[in-house]
Amino acid sequence: MARVLIADDIPDTREILMIGLQRAGFEVIQAENGTVALRMVETEKPDVLLLDLRLPEIDGLTVLKQLRAHGAYPPIIIMTASNHPVELERARAAGADAYILKPFRLAEVVSVVRQYVAQTA
Repeated sequence: MARVLIADDIPDTREILMIGLQRAGFEVIQAENGTVALRMVETEKPDVLLLDLRLPEIDGLTVLKQLRAHGAYPPIIIMTASNHPVELERARAAGADAYILKPFRLAEVVSVVRQYVAQTA
């Protein structure tokens, strides 16, 4: 079973994603901030990381840059409420594999996660 790490500071967002991804057959783990997300990538070895750009302690862009600087890590799908082209380009340049705009459709998130899990299998 593929493991997905959700890194988002909003508990309701994490809960909605967790329920939808579990129903789709994924194991789901959660991080409420960037510091926890970095630690969990190391300890839990997720197959995909859903990463909010705006996180407390360490923001999502910094998490992304740190993970990519340390080598091959799982596909990272950025989640953001900002549709600002500069912010999205920064995430892509830092190594994001994809991005999903909030508010998202749960079916879209599940589809994108499935796509990246299939690529890494």
